Amino acid sequence: AAVMVSTMEQEKEEGSSEGADDATTSSKKDQLNHGASLAKAIRGFLNTTLREMEDHNAFRHCLYPTMISGDKNTKPTMDTATRDQLQSSLETFVYKKSRPHIDKVLLAGKE
Repeated sequence: AAVMVSTMEQEKEEGSSEGADDATTSSKKDQLNHGASLAKAIRGFLNTTLREMEDHNAFRHCLYPTMISGDKNTKPTMDTATRDQLQSSLETFVYKKSRPHIDKVLLAGKE
């Protein structure tokens, strides 16, 4: 009977340490998911803002130079180099302004 009690105690201890490992793994997954969620939210914001800028009249003349030519039969084509520059500028601005806040959120998730 003493051997059986001893074996049950060992199983109990092993089970509790596995539970702690599961909690640690779960916590790490939550941190990764939190960071991924934040990155996805920022990427979504950038994409939405870029689309809105593309549709805005102030940017159309830069992004669609063929619209200015006056040929109504020509489908407007986007100047991809200008769009890439606009996207890069927008990303730089957003990340520079939000970087300290992003760092705080990510560091708080590690604690």
